[in-house]
Amino acid sequence: MILLKGIFFIFLIGLLFVAALVLSVVLKVYRLHRELKKQGGQSWEQPSQQKQERGGTTTVTDRRDPARASRKIFSDDEGEYIDYEEE
Repeated sequence: MILLKGIFFIFLIGLLFVAALVLSVVLKVYRLHRELKKQGGQSWEQPSQQKQERGGTTTVTDRRDPARASRKIFSDDEGEYIDYEEE
C-alpha cells in the first residue's frame, strides 16, 4: 500500500511538473506574440503590401502611410558606410 501511495505521489509530482512546463511555454509564446504585435505597429490581418498578378506581370502596391513608408530603418549612429568602388 505504501509503495502504491509513493508511485501515485511521484506521478502527481510529474504531472504538476509537465503542467508547469506547458504553462511556461504558452506564456512565453503569448508574450512574444504581444511584443511582436506592439513592435510591428500593424495588425497581422492587414498586410502593408498587396501583390497582384495579371498577364505575367506582378504589381506590388505599398499601402502604408507615407510617413511610415519613408522612415529610416537604422539610426545615424548604427551601421557603417562603405564607399564601394567597382574594379
